[in-house]
Amino acid sequence: MTATDIEGERIAALSFELEDALALWTAGRVQLQQMRPEGAGVVLALLSAGAEKLLKLTLGLNALDTDGAWPTVQVMRTQWGHRIAALDEHVLALLRSRTTLSAAQPFITAVLDRTATDPIRTEVFGTLQAYACAGRFAHLDTLAGSVSAVASPRQRWDELSTALAQQQPGLLDRLADPRADFAASLAELGAMLDQALQWWQYACTAAGSTASPARTRGAGARSCTSQSRQAW
Repeated sequence: MTATDIEGERIAALSFELEDALALWTAGRVQLQQMRPEGAGVVLALLSAGAEKLLKLTLGLNALDTDGAWPTVQVMRTQWGHRIAALDEHVLALLRSRTTLSAAQPFITAVLDRTATDPIRTEVFGTLQAYACAGRFAHLDTLAGSVSAVASPRQRWDELSTALAQQQPGLLDRLADPRADFAASLAELGAMLDQALQWWQYACTAAGSTASPARTRGAGARSCTSQSRQAW
């Protein structure tokens, strides 16, 4: 296999991985809009998998541009693993340090600055990390006779929903009030979550717009930017 063949395979792998990540993330957002406790496991599984893939793709593109090489499997698995919240903070810092390379610097900078102080984002990605690292098999552990030390997906969903509802004046009361429009209150909570997740559109675009064509041959940047726009 020639060097050209190897590079072609890597470019294809980048494109396919991005397609998978965006498909998972988009499906998770669709499920999120329903905001039903029985779908908590589905939502958390889709969003955690999509988030981890997108984070590691952004981390990899940054390393390829700055160091000339993609991070090793050991780095991705051992150093980062399923630590989605930690990865989110790390990638956010990387992107904020590279905004001068973007053609849309004022816009990207404003989005990333707002994201850095968004308490909802912190709650969401903390929940995704807890689920990915330990919560995926909570029910299976129970079936095996083991006392699970972690919350189940539904418990995590309830905790996240309650924590976020408390940040919106009156929302928690409306969710608990049988006289209130429950569907409208759920939609309001879903909109809060969805808004917190939207920074991924800009994270992906920023990764592409700050990547050097000399390093990526332009494929990663074009694929990341165009597909992120399609997904959103």
